Amino acid sequence: MRAVLIAVCLAAALAACERRPEQSQAAPAAVQAPAPDYPYERVQAITWDDAAGGFAFEGQLLAAGRLWRFDDGPQGFYGQGAAVSFSPLAGTRVTNTVHDALIRTPDGLALDGSRFNLLLIRLGREADGPPWDGSVHWITEAHGEHDDFHAKPFMGAAPALNETVILAYDMAHPVRGGADWVTSMIRQIRLDTDDGAGGRFILRQMALVENPAPARLRPLAAAASASAAGLR
Repeated sequence: MRAVLIAVCLAAALAACERRPEQSQAAPAAVQAPAPDYPYERVQAITWDDAAGGFAFEGQLLAAGRLWRFDDGPQGFYGQGAAVSFSPLAGTRVTNTVHDALIRTPDGLALDGSRFNLLLIRLGREADGPPWDGSVHWITEAHGEHDDFHAKPFMGAAPALNETVILAYDMAHPVRGGADWVTSMIRQIRLDTDDGAGGRFILRQMALVENPAPARLRPLAAAASASAAGLR
């Protein structure tokens, strides 16, 4: 009986020695895939308050004469050289198909330019089509789209790839046009994004609001001119 037990023990020992090394080792930890490149939001003085559904400055919602959220469609916006499309997952997308593409708001806004002269556009870039433009033109009953009436953003220009920005335009101090905006009823607005073909954007929100801080929310050149003249 003792001989049998010894034989069994020897057999068990030999079996353990014959095991392959990998059978007695723990499985290696799974390699994690790299994190996706999520879109990010630029930190700016003007923000979008998703809970309140409006733009805000220093914690206060801004009074809007027109507000488009684009969460259920293009809301009458259309492109020239650009395709404006909508899906519940992506939202409202603008894809530039040719050079110098543009999009327009619906016609007939009948907006009081003397009151609502801060234009805010929140959009995210999905693809590049350089160079960036960012101009807006406006139409009144007295004139159509013309280079003599256009503005550039004083905040938020040139969104990077996968970045969401708020473009802010002080329409009381445009590049060209003088006091035309603030002395007119605004009928329609045009936005130029990239000058090159292939640019693609998600149009998130757009609004024409009252400027809560005209001395600060304005182009640097206009602020410097006001300071030199002794104005605040």
